[in-house]
Amino acid sequence: MNTLATYRPHFDSLPDLQSKVKKLTELRDQDGYMAEYQATEDGFLLIENHCPICKAAQRCETLCQSELNVFQALVGNDISVRRDEHIVQGARRCVYTFNNKV
Repeated sequence: MNTLATYRPHFDSLPDLQSKVKKLTELRDQDGYMAEYQATEDGFLLIENHCPICKAAQRCETLCQSELNVFQALVGNDISVRRDEHIVQGARRCVYTFNNKV
């Protein structure tokens, strides 16, 4: 089963962005990403302090784009999702920002 199909049932009844990012953080943490989330002035950060697929992602960066696509699908098109830090590109962690689109 793919990540989107595995995660999707957990999001059906979540009412807002905070609950969605919190649930995504829990799921990513269970999958070995040492994940945490933080509130910002206008949204939330998902911080992944470890990447269990880093070696594979270095060889195939479409894996990382797939993660962004999954996150976007889970929170909805009215939310902007972007990666601000990226382990594959030399950062010490991956950081994703989730904001309401204006």
